[in-house]
Amino acid sequence: MTFNAISYTKDENRWSKGLICLNSISNDGIKFKKILLDDSIKSIIIMSHNSPDDDAIGSMKTLEDFLINNKKNVELLFQTKVDRKYEVILGKNRVEKISYPKKSYYDLAIILDTSDICMTYYDLYNIASKIIVVDHHKTTNIKYDYYFNYNDCSTGLTLLKLLGDHNITSDMATYIGLTIIS
Repeated sequence: MTFNAISYTKDENRWSKGLICLNSISNDGIKFKKILLDDSIKSIIIMSHNSPDDDAIGSMKTLEDFLINNKKNVELLFQTKVDRKYEVILGKNRVEKISYPKKSYYDLAIILDTSDICMTYYDLYNIASKIIVVDHHKTTNIKYDYYFNYNDCSTGLTLLKLLGDHNITSDMATYIGLTIIS
C-alpha cells in the first residue's frame, strides 16, 4: 500500500516527498510516539488554528487523551473562543473562552491542523523547545522540528496512522470520526 506524503525532520535535514509505503508510515509512527513518550518531555502544549473546527477539536482531543493515558502533563491552548457545540467533547470549562498558556515554557508544542503561523498562537517560538506539526494541508510556513503530513482528508486520520489503531480508545475513535466527517 502506498500513500502520497511529505515527511521532514530538521534533525535529519532532509525532505522525503512523494509515494511512501505503509512501512514508512509505521516508522514515522514509531518516531512520533518515541518523541511524545520520551521521559525528558515533561510538559506538552497542543494547539491548532483560530476558530477551531471539527478536525482541529477532534485531533486535539485525540492527542490529549493519548498523552494523558500515557501519564503525560498536557495542556490544550485555544487562542480564540471555542464554539459551544464542542462542550460535549471538551467540557463546559473549555468552551466560549480563550485559554492562555499556564506555563511560560514547555518541552514540546504540537500544532495540529494548521499550516499558517498567523493562524495559531502568536508567541509559539518562545514557549517551547521543540515543535511538532501534524497536518493535512499541502504546505506550511511554520518552523518546526518534526513535520508529519500524509495528505489525508483530515489531521485526525493522520494522527490515527501515527498513533496506530491499537492505541485508540472508543472515545478517541469518536473524535477521529468527527475529524473525517467534517
